[in-house]
Amino acid sequence: MLPVVVRSFLRLSLLAALAAAAPALGGCSYTSHQGAVANGEASQLYFSGAGASSAFAAAGLPGDILAVGYAATVVVERYGPGDVPCTGLGLNKNDVSSGGLHIQGGDLGNTEHCASRPADGVTLVSASCIDDTCSVVADTSKPSAVTLTVTGAHAGTSHLAVSLKSAVDGKTYADTIVMRFAAPARIKLGTEPRFVVAMNGPVLPGVEIERPRAWVVDADDEKLEIADGALAAVTEGDAYAETPEFGWLKSQHAGHTVVRWSYPGLADRSIDLEVVDPSEAHALFVYAPLPSVPSGTAASAIEEDPADVPPEGEPATGRITSIDLVQYDFGTFPLRVKLADGRFALAAVEDPVLTPAVLGTVMFGGLDPSTVDVEAKGVVGEGTVTLRAAPGATATLVVKVTARPAR
Repeated sequence: MLPVVVRSFLRLSLLAALAAAAPALGGCSYTSHQGAVANGEASQLYFSGAGASSAFAAAGLPGDILAVGYAATVVVERYGPGDVPCTGLGLNKNDVSSGGLHIQGGDLGNTEHCASRPADGVTLVSASCIDDTCSVVADTSKPSAVTLTVTGAHAGTSHLAVSLKSAVDGKTYADTIVMRFAAPARIKLGTEPRFVVAMNGPVLPGVEIERPRAWVVDADDEKLEIADGALAAVTEGDAYAETPEFGWLKSQHAGHTVVRWSYPGLADRSIDLEVVDPSEAHALFVYAPLPSVPSGTAASAIEEDPADVPPEGEPATGRITSIDLVQYDFGTFPLRVKLADGRFALAAVEDPVLTPAVLGTVMFGGLDPSTVDVEAKGVVGEGTVTLRAAPGATATLVVKVTARPAR
């Protein structure tokens, strides 16, 4: 009896050889029968576009909430059952998925492919909202789809009801989806927590932040779907410049940059980014690291609106004058510069130096504009790390690396 691994390998090798030889054998084309495809509440029609709530119903997800007054596009199609041409070995004719045939013991890709089934030709019979929550305008210029413009008149939940006559079998198919509408209440901003401090307080030149994202929300803070370009943004002032690589913002000289968002019928929302001259920096402080958030957790993916976070002076972890690490350990330490007016600012440290270099490495926190990263190597000993944010803002800390405890 051959081992399982060998049998699987031989099986895959045989299938691969058959796939390569299929054109020569003449048996590489066949027909596959597929059932109807629909996502409406009655499983008769297929809806796509803004507000197509029922498309998410099977997964238990809510559909988009549309802003009142937004003319949303919903496309409705009918995909009845039918046969489609396929190519391959025909080893799994009853259940072939486009993109590859999956078999027990491995994945033999690029052997089974079925053509996409086209939508049926249709004629619009009717399309409307079941009440006065929304209105519908239909475009029937395409033979296989009806494009609807659905506009919410007031906040509420309604149903979009559509009936289409199929040119394939002459039957009329009716279906509905849930449509939700809400009145815009305000413009909300969102950014990763690591950028909030820079948006709520001063920085020195050289600090990079991600441009905050903006969206329109209702009174319950739920994000609303709006028309493309309806939420406009303008930038005033050149204290910050946009970086060419990622479209981030980088502080470049003393002054202010204001980013302002506007949406019809709502109060403008703006954020004032301040940059101070390096000559205002009088001291540099290092702080104990903040508790880390495990990657993959919900907390690590959180976004904050700078307006919801009180301006921060110094980190709550407290100042430190030495860094203690275990062999191969790693620490991320917050930094703040104290200004002449008593405020605290963020700064990008210039070429941090760890002496002796055999102890470890040190670098400005590339992913966080308010930290420095120190990593110990395998050498046990003591040294110093020197940080410089401005001529009047430098700091030298003792670095101690101890042996990793034996297990």
